[in-house]
Amino acid sequence: MARKTALRTDLRARRDLAAAQADKNVAAQVSDVILFEVLADLPLARKATIGGYFPIHSEMSPLPLLAQLVEMGHQTGLPWVIDVDVPLVFGEWAPGEMSAEGPFGTRVPKAGAAQFVPDVVLVPLLGVDAAGYRLGYGGGFYDRTLKKLRQAGDVVAIGLGYECQLLEEVPRGVHDQRLDWMVTEQGVTCF
Repeated sequence: MARKTALRTDLRARRDLAAAQADKNVAAQVSDVILFEVLADLPLARKATIGGYFPIHSEMSPLPLLAQLVEMGHQTGLPWVIDVDVPLVFGEWAPGEMSAEGPFGTRVPKAGAAQFVPDVVLVPLLGVDAAGYRLGYGGGFYDRTLKKLRQAGDVVAIGLGYECQLLEEVPRGVHDQRLDWMVTEQGVTCF
């Protein structure tokens, strides 16, 4: 536990520095890579459902990608935290629409937004290792969510971040879920 705490502190500092030094168009560049190199190779339905997130702190923003996906006719949304130890639920939302304040400084869909099950989940992170296991903030929300979605069918998990967040190995437990892809400002990794 102490190792994860120290690693989280280090990775947050690395990410903060990378975000401060990054080109102002980095999120749009990463979005284009996801759209034209990752999603283009997946057997998605014509109108796929994509679960995104509203970036906090120095997280890589998926908002440019979500805007492009909406323009293409896909359904996008943000997660709701229902309770501790419960998987996330996704509600329909698109950039430019009203949102509400959520826990941990996040933004969530407005009350009454339609719920959906995503085909693709864009995942925030502090770090990811060479096998695709991520280190998040410690709540386990995305691990529980990916496990539930994978038990019900196919879902693709894509991490967004900076090259400095790639590690050889992160501490992991039996409930940790692997990402399928990681996209940074320097490239794409398929796990």
